[in-house]
Amino acid sequence: MIILENVPAKDLSTYKGGGVIRRLYLPETESELLDEADGYILGGGSNVIIADGVSTTRTVCTKLLNNVWLCDDGVHAQAGAKISSVLHICREYGLGGLEFLSGVPATVGGAVKMNAGAFLHETKDYISKIKVLNGDRAKWIKSSDVDWGYRKGVDGVIIEAVFTFEKTEENLSRARARKYLSKRKSTQPSLPSVGSVFKKADLPAGKYIDLCGLKGKRIGGAEISELHANFIVNAGGGTAENFIALADFAENAVKEKFGITLEREFEVLE
Repeated sequence: MIILENVPAKDLSTYKGGGVIRRLYLPETESELLDEADGYILGGGSNVIIADGVSTTRTVCTKLLNNVWLCDDGVHAQAGAKISSVLHICREYGLGGLEFLSGVPATVGGAVKMNAGAFLHETKDYISKIKVLNGDRAKWIKSSDVDWGYRKGVDGVIIEAVFTFEKTEENLSRARARKYLSKRKSTQPSLPSVGSVFKKADLPAGKYIDLCGLKGKRIGGAEISELHANFIVNAGGGTAENFIALADFAENAVKEKFGITLEREFEVLE
């Protein structure tokens, strides 16, 4: 177990702003993760805002649990493995499927937890089983037994997942990845963010926010992206307070104009 002290949010959150984690636990083995599973589990840091100031919440980061390997039953990946690493390993074995997540700074644990999706594809479509801690023990569960949904994945602490992928030539996998990455770059901002702020309602949340005329709206260093209104970017010196205040502002504006209550995708780590 590695323990770090006073770790700044810029090193942990894709928003690159916020406070400091007083003590960060980084398990190096599955058993160490199980020992610390009552803490807040942090993966790649997307969809998370770390509150300003010093957080004393027991925070556990899975980034050292990042092994990916091929077995007879599929591609196994630990919770802290980056999706980009899974894609890389798959290409070595002539496999593909997760190219739609190219450019997304997600870990396997986060993708499974949230059923990450894009371009009409979802993570669940490539999962066969998941090792998860529910209660006081770890167990394998079949993907077919999970109540998957929109941005809704597996409950409990994700330890490992097994993916089943299709045979795909490396050049085809790379071409798909380039296509999705190009689409992502043309529609999503490059400045630091946590990804989508709100879940889709009757219409995409960004559409509602745009119709409220909020693109470019700033509070401190946080800004509603001019490129995609469902992204709040750190335009320079953005704090967690700035981000949350701007999310509140957008949420209230949509509620007042359309009577729609947007549901947040991000979490706040106090």
